[in-house]
Amino acid sequence: MLDSTETPGGCWVHFSVIVTPVIRESPGVTLSEHKSLTVGQAVDLEWEAPGQDGFAFMAAEVRP
Repeated sequence: MLDSTETPGGCWVHFSVIVTPVIRESPGVTLSEHKSLTVGQAVDLEWEAPGQDGFAFMAAEVRP
């Protein structure tokens, strides 16, 4: 869950929407950094409504 003034009550987030830098890319294979967030970390958040799992908002893209 992410907290934001734009998403009162929290925003549901799945790790697949966390954008991380690409480390290496070759035909058919893309290697990127591990997708994770830490408590208190500032992020850029794009969200959509309706949310998921009881949340009014769902993250569409998260950039650490």
